[in-house]
Amino acid sequence: MDNKTYTRNAHSVCCLTYHAVFVIKYRRKVITPEILAFMRSHTDYLISQRYHGKLLEFNGEEDHIHILINYGKILFGVTVTSYRQLAVQIWKY
Repeated sequence: MDNKTYTRNAHSVCCLTYHAVFVIKYRRKVITPEILAFMRSHTDYLISQRYHGKLLEFNGEEDHIHILINYGKILFGVTVTSYRQLAVQIWKY
């Protein structure tokens, strides 16, 4: 069998893995290595500690970021909204 971790609830069994790509408006090259490192640390905190998921992979380039996440119970939209709000705050100033 696979090495996936399945979440078992009272009436269901699931393994939710999401791949999210966050792209900068007009694909401008504004992500520096320092910003990428900060986003990785904050993403790890947001996913693992706050929403009890698992960050499987994080990488990016100057104009976009890729995130691979494994969740059990939380809605993915909640994390996306939090992440987008943080990104707007960082790149706005």
